[in-house]
Amino acid sequence: MNPTLGEPDVLEIEPYRDRPVRAGDIVLFHAPGRAESIVHRVESVTLEGIRTRGDGCFQPDDWLIGADQIIGRVTAARRGGRVRNVANGFSGRLWAQLLRVGLPFGAAANRFLHAPYRAIAGAGRIWCWLPSGWRPRKVLFAANGRRIWRMLWGRLVIGQMEEGCGGWRIRRPFRLLIDPRELDLDP
Repeated sequence: MNPTLGEPDVLEIEPYRDRPVRAGDIVLFHAPGRAESIVHRVESVTLEGIRTRGDGCFQPDDWLIGADQIIGRVTAARRGGRVRNVANGFSGRLWAQLLRVGLPFGAAANRFLHAPYRAIAGAGRIWCWLPSGWRPRKVLFAANGRRIWRMLWGRLVIGQMEEGCGGWRIRRPFRLLIDPRELDLDP
């Protein structure tokens, strides 16, 4: 469901009860032939079944689901300390259409700006010019025998490195500020 919902989001889901399923709703459901539950937007509701599609997908899902396969409707997403409402119904359909129209433009801009971005990011050391209070900090999280370093800028996670899984992954545009090659493993 990227870009509407992402991996660290905690979803608030409410059951439908007596309300009808509407096109544009984001639903959690059991997909046919799959063990895990899926979150997608309802594309259409017909007599044959309910067609779904992810917001980042250009084609609807291959399956039709029944109302009995739907666990509930996603009403909000929580990331960090922020809660944001999720668009459902007509406004959800409009949001999904705007995303699908904008995705090709974003991809084209990404291809166009990729080389200059990499050149600036490769220069590195821009973070050294920031005042010390504005510089990102590394924090180590350890649980169940795993060690994960996260790069924080204020309360925002801008990068992550898991022990034994390669190097740092720094989110855009923060890659302009930090050169992962200069980061050591110890926080």
